[in-house]
Amino acid sequence: MAKKNKKDESSESSSSESSAVSTSSESSSSGSSSSSSEEVTKKKSAKKTTKSTKSSKSSKPAAKGSKSSTKSKDSGKRKRKAKKDPDAPKRPLSAYMYFAAKVREDLKKEGKKMPVTEQVKLFGEEWRKLSDKDKKPYEEKAETDKKRYEKEKAKYVPPEKDSDESSEDAPKKKKAKKDPNAPKRSMNAYMFYMQDKRAEVKEKNPGLSNTELLSALGAEWKKLSDKDKEPYNKKAQDDKARYQAAIKKYNK
Repeated sequence: MAKKNKKDESSESSSSESSAVSTSSESSSSGSSSSSSEEVTKKKSAKKTTKSTKSSKSSKPAAKGSKSSTKSKDSGKRKRKAKKDPDAPKRPLSAYMYFAAKVREDLKKEGKKMPVTEQVKLFGEEWRKLSDKDKKPYEEKAETDKKRYEKEKAKYVPPEKDSDESSEDAPKKKKAKKDPNAPKRSMNAYMFYMQDKRAEVKEKNPGLSNTELLSALGAEWKKLSDKDKEPYNKKAQDDKARYQAAIKKYNK
């Protein structure tokens, strides 16, 4: 029995020793695996940070580029302003505009010089002070001018629109060089009137700017009767016939 007990003890000690060895090996393997996993996670996190920094840097110039591209697209789609026909009927003036023209003339006669902003303020204040009875003469002028405009508009035939001008996305055409031998274009009746009266109005009002001078001439032209406009209309017709004959000969 004693011998058997000794054998059992030796077998138990050997098994305990083997289990201790296995546990130590397991602990060492687990320690090494945990350290290796920690290293892998560190490397992965480092890669992620480098990728994020690179993507953030590359995204900045892309945003700038997108803005510039949208700007270029918007600028390319801007509609060009149509040219105004000089032969088109002049738009009618309102009652207030007739009143403002009168007050402006009164200020010039009195020799009062005021900035444009103060003039506009004065016109508005004086117009509001007027009664319905005082406004009536200006409203009658406006109504007459409106009828004149409607009558001229009914007879007016606008020129045909060029396909290049009507399209929004059409690129800007290069301005053709003017031929010095080409015939001079015809003038309308109002242009002949300006040519005739410009120096006279400028002499009477030397302080007027070019815009004010043109405004004054336009106001005087509107006041003319059909009989007074007849000489200028005749000049315009003769000049138109002259131009048509000259351009026909030039094109040949």
